[in-house]
Amino acid sequence: MTEANDPESVLTPEELKAGRDRIAAANINNVLHHCRKCDYEWVASHAEACRCGSKSVERIMCWQFPDD
Repeated sequence: MTEANDPESVLTPEELKAGRDRIAAANINNVLHHCRKCDYEWVASHAEACRCGSKSVERIMCWQFPDD
């Protein structure tokens, strides 16, 4: 039995795939980078070292943050 709030029970397979594709595109293009060494933050589409040279960088997908 599926739950009422289960996306697979509410969306068609095509709608579910389209939603997952949009999230995948957002993940590729909008990644917040935070340097653990100097606290600098920037958005980039690929993994990169900080401007201070540190490779200790946290990466968070921007779609996870609210727009407001």
